[in-house]
Amino acid sequence: MKQTVKLKTLDYKEVTVKVSYKAALMSGFVFPGLGYLTLKRYGHALVTMGLAGVCFYGLVQVSMMKAQVLLDLLMSGKVAADTLSMLKALQGISELNMGWQDYAGYGFLLCWGISVFDAIRLAKKV
Repeated sequence: MKQTVKLKTLDYKEVTVKVSYKAALMSGFVFPGLGYLTLKRYGHALVTMGLAGVCFYGLVQVSMMKAQVLLDLLMSGKVAADTLSMLKALQGISELNMGWQDYAGYGFLLCWGISVFDAIRLAKKV
Protein backbone atom coordinates (compact mmCIF):
# COMPACT_ATOMS: atom_id res chain seq x y z
CA MET A 1 0.00 0.00 0.00
CA LYS A 2 1.37 3.39 -0.98
CA GLN A 3 1.61 6.06 1.68
CA THR A 4 0.07 9.44 0.93
CA VAL A 5 0.38 12.83 2.58
CA LYS A 6 -2.23 15.59 2.58
CA LEU A 7 -0.88 19.05 1.82
CA LYS A 8 -2.66 22.39 1.79
CA THR A 9 -2.10 24.69 -1.18
CA LEU A 10 -2.09 28.48 -1.10
CA ASP A 11 -5.84 28.58 -1.69
CA TYR A 12 -6.38 26.13 1.23
CA LYS A 13 -7.34 23.15 -0.92
CA GLU A 14 -6.15 19.78 0.27
CA VAL A 15 -4.02 17.83 -2.16
CA THR A 16 -2.96 14.24 -1.64
CA VAL A 17 0.65 13.56 -2.64
CA LYS A 18 2.42 10.20 -2.64
CA VAL A 19 5.35 10.05 -0.26
CA SER A 20 7.66 9.10 -3.13
CA TYR A 21 6.85 12.31 -4.96
CA LYS A 22 7.16 14.36 -1.77
CA ALA A 23 10.61 12.85 -1.13
CA ALA A 24 11.72 13.61 -4.68
CA LEU A 25 10.38 17.16 -4.48
CA MET A 26 12.12 17.78 -1.15
CA SER A 27 15.42 16.51 -2.55
CA GLY A 28 14.97 18.30 -5.86
CA PHE A 29 13.74 21.73 -4.83
CA VAL A 30 14.88 22.27 -1.25
CA PHE A 31 18.24 20.57 -0.66
CA PRO A 32 19.82 17.31 -1.84
CA GLY A 33 19.14 14.47 0.58
CA LEU A 34 16.26 16.14 2.39
CA GLY A 35 13.80 13.72 0.83
CA TYR A 36 15.44 10.86 2.70
CA LEU A 37 14.18 12.40 5.94
CA THR A 38 10.57 12.00 4.78
CA LEU A 39 11.35 8.34 4.06
CA LYS A 40 12.97 7.95 7.51
CA ARG A 41 16.33 6.98 5.95
CA TYR A 42 18.49 9.04 8.28
CA GLY A 43 21.82 7.47 7.32
CA HIS A 44 21.30 8.23 3.63
CA ALA A 45 20.17 11.74 4.54
CA LEU A 46 23.26 12.41 6.65
CA VAL A 47 25.70 11.19 3.99
CA THR A 48 24.00 12.93 1.07
CA MET A 49 23.39 16.20 2.89
CA GLY A 50 26.95 16.17 4.22
CA LEU A 51 28.47 15.68 0.76
CA ALA A 52 26.16 18.27 -0.76
CA GLY A 53 27.00 20.70 2.06
CA VAL A 54 30.75 20.30 1.45
CA CYS A 55 30.25 20.84 -2.29
CA PHE A 56 28.05 23.87 -1.66
CA TYR A 57 30.73 25.28 0.65
CA GLY A 58 33.24 24.81 -2.17
CA LEU A 59 30.97 26.69 -4.59
CA VAL A 60 30.61 29.59 -2.18
CA GLN A 61 34.35 29.61 -1.52
CA VAL A 62 35.16 29.78 -5.26
CA SER A 63 32.67 32.60 -5.75
CA MET A 64 34.10 34.55 -2.82
CA MET A 65 37.70 34.04 -4.04
CA LYS A 66 36.86 35.30 -7.52
CA ALA A 67 34.92 38.26 -6.13
CA GLN A 68 37.86 39.13 -3.85
CA VAL A 69 40.35 39.03 -6.75
CA LEU A 70 38.07 41.24 -8.85
CA LEU A 71 37.62 43.67 -5.97
CA ASP A 72 41.40 43.82 -5.44
CA LEU A 73 41.87 44.60 -9.15
CA LEU A 74 39.25 47.33 -8.95
CA MET A 75 40.74 48.88 -5.81
CA SER A 76 44.27 48.88 -7.24
CA GLY A 77 43.08 50.60 -10.41
CA LYS A 78 44.17 47.81 -12.76
CA VAL A 79 40.57 47.37 -13.92
CA ALA A 80 38.17 50.20 -14.72
CA ALA A 81 34.83 50.28 -12.97
CA ASP A 82 32.78 49.67 -16.12
CA THR A 83 31.00 46.48 -17.09
CA LEU A 84 33.13 45.58 -20.11
CA SER A 85 36.41 45.90 -18.22
CA MET A 86 35.10 43.84 -15.32
CA LEU A 87 33.86 41.11 -17.67
CA LYS A 88 37.30 40.90 -19.30
CA ALA A 89 38.92 40.71 -15.86
CA LEU A 90 36.47 37.97 -14.81
CA GLN A 91 37.45 35.91 -17.85
CA GLY A 92 41.06 36.08 -16.70
CA ILE A 93 40.06 35.27 -13.13
CA SER A 94 38.03 32.26 -14.29
CA GLU A 95 41.20 30.72 -15.68
CA LEU A 96 42.73 30.60 -12.19
CA ASN A 97 42.89 27.17 -10.61
CA MET A 98 41.18 27.09 -7.22
CA GLY A 99 41.83 23.41 -6.37
CA TRP A 100 39.06 20.98 -5.46
CA GLN A 101 36.54 23.82 -5.45
CA ASP A 102 36.65 23.88 -9.26
CA TYR A 103 34.81 20.55 -9.20
CA ALA A 104 32.42 21.40 -6.36
CA GLY A 105 29.59 22.35 -8.74
CA TYR A 106 29.76 18.98 -10.45
CA GLY A 107 29.73 17.21 -7.10
CA PHE A 108 26.75 19.25 -5.94
CA LEU A 109 24.79 18.44 -9.12
CA LEU A 110 25.71 14.78 -8.79
CA CYS A 111 24.47 14.67 -5.18
CA TRP A 112 21.30 16.44 -6.24
CA GLY A 113 20.50 14.09 -9.10
CA ILE A 114 21.32 10.93 -7.20
CA SER A 115 19.22 11.97 -4.20
CA VAL A 116 16.15 12.70 -6.34
CA PHE A 117 16.25 9.44 -8.27
CA ASP A 118 17.18 7.36 -5.24
CA ALA A 119 14.38 8.91 -3.18
CA ILE A 120 11.90 7.87 -5.86
CA ARG A 121 13.41 4.38 -6.03
CA LEU A 122 13.34 3.89 -2.24
CA ALA A 123 9.83 5.29 -1.87
CA LYS A 124 8.46 2.86 -4.43
CA LYS A 125 9.83 0.01 -2.33
CA VAL A 126 7.97 1.23 0.77
